Amino acid sequence: MATSSSAASGDAGFLARPADDPVLERTEELLHSLSGCASVEAAAALAAERLPDLLGVDWAGYSPAQGAADRAHGFLAAAALADACVYSHGRPPTVAAIPVLVAGAPVGVILMGSKHGLFTPQLHIAALCAGHAGKVAPGLALARTA
Repeated sequence: MATSSSAASGDAGFLARPADDPVLERTEELLHSLSGCASVEAAAALAAERLPDLLGVDWAGYSPAQGAADRAHGFLAAAALADACVYSHGRPPTVAAIPVLVAGAPVGVILMGSKHGLFTPQLHIAALCAGHAGKVAPGLALARTA
């Protein structure tokens, strides 16, 4: 599938393959990097570290489940961990909490924010990264939380 721009301006148009999308390429690179991490926590921290550049958000950080409610935006983190789903705050949302799950159990949360608002594609990519982080060395994380 190719995308093209209008040729009304007199140019020949622009064609690009979806694989040429820089966000898609950087997302694939990040997901590949997560598989090399030694633990779920390391993978989630790496994802949070790279999300600002990848998604154009202002900040992101990872917090283990224990103590997440005591951090800034703790009410949002607690809700995401309790319901095992993404929660956001604001209209448009300016802060979001994305749970990191191992075998369905929350082990931590990625918080991210943007003063200009977060958009659905950004939340989907962040959730995808959190999902991949939760699949890294699941035996290690389960042993620590059991």
